Amino acid sequence: MKRVVVGLSGASGAIYGIRFLELLRGIPDVEAHLVISDAGRRTIVEETDYTVADVEALATRRYRNRDIGAALASGSFKTDGMVIVPCSIKTAAAVAHCVSDTLMARAADVTLKEGRALILVVRETPLHLGHIELMATATILIILASAILPLGRVAVVRQRELELRRALREMRTQIDRYKLAVDQGQIGGTDVKLGSEGYPPDLEILVKGVNRVGALDRKLKFLRRIPRDPIMRSSEWGMRCYQDAPDDTSWCGENVYDVYSKSKAKALDGTIYETW
Repeated sequence: MKRVVVGLSGASGAIYGIRFLELLRGIPDVEAHLVISDAGRRTIVEETDYTVADVEALATRRYRNRDIGAALASGSFKTDGMVIVPCSIKTAAAVAHCVSDTLMARAADVTLKEGRALILVVRETPLHLGHIELMATATILIILASAILPLGRVAVVRQRELELRRALREMRTQIDRYKLAVDQGQIGGTDVKLGSEGYPPDLEILVKGVNRVGALDRKLKFLRRIPRDPIMRSSEWGMRCYQDAPDDTSWCGENVYDVYSKSKAKALDGTIYETW
């Protein structure tokens, strides 16, 4: 589900904001989160045949512009961007100079600082030098935020890739430790199945543990928990048996010799996660 924040300020052209809301309403899986300024409410009534209630009904959620503590005021409330349409010069000035004294201005400021898309549909004519300078400042802020956005996404992906390498290394290390314990005679008897080649029967046994030979009241455990795959966001991993080929994607079910991510997505270095 995508979230789009929509601001209707007091500039002339309220119908543009209304048409935009109608457009969003017709798109599946898109939520419109609406803020209307006090001046915007008056403009809707004076310029259109709509009531404020009619316009608010077009949105998924409505917020009071004075509610500076609403969810939109926090960067932890994830959205896909914000459009202020129409955008008054006063609202544009608040955005350009980071004056977050209303929810609309604060939501725009959060959008910029989080590197999300922000569109200001400024409605004012003719423009004097102050207006032009103001719009230039706002444009520079938006361009800078747009440049930061892909960098932020790359940083998130890189962090997940580090977590994936760490998880794979941890599990493979503990699989090898299990095999070493079998070779050293610490694990044996019914815990070592025919055809297992000394490797664990599944990943869960590394967490549950097995009885130590000669000390039945003590268990050998190798993992506190099975790590999550940060790319797939799941605890399900691909597994290979000792008998499988290095690139097999079907598990024989007799032992776990290797693990891999089930993601077929491409990593930052161009390789496929499934091959790591």
